Amino acid sequence: MEEPNSNVDFDYALEEYEKGKSNNTQRVNVTSSITMPFGKFKGERIENINSSYLTWLTENTEIADRNPEVYKEIQNQLKARQGKGVKRGKI
Repeated sequence: MEEPNSNVDFDYALEEYEKGKSNNTQRVNVTSSITMPFGKFKGERIENINSSYLTWLTENTEIADRNPEVYKEIQNQLKARQGKGVKRGKI
């Protein structure tokens, strides 16, 4: 059996999974170098910030409008922690 490639094209894998064609059950760590640019966790990698704070941030601030890149990464982290797929480009 061929070893899974660690350089997964997430968009392709998600599309195939949604089509029901994928039998790949490989778990992928969702890591990013994006850091929190402000607040209590300024300078911390978003992946290291607890889910309750990230959820609070998305529900109580204008982060989606003010910093779309950070907002997208927060959404990806929250989805990954819930076991849902995460859309990313090639890694």
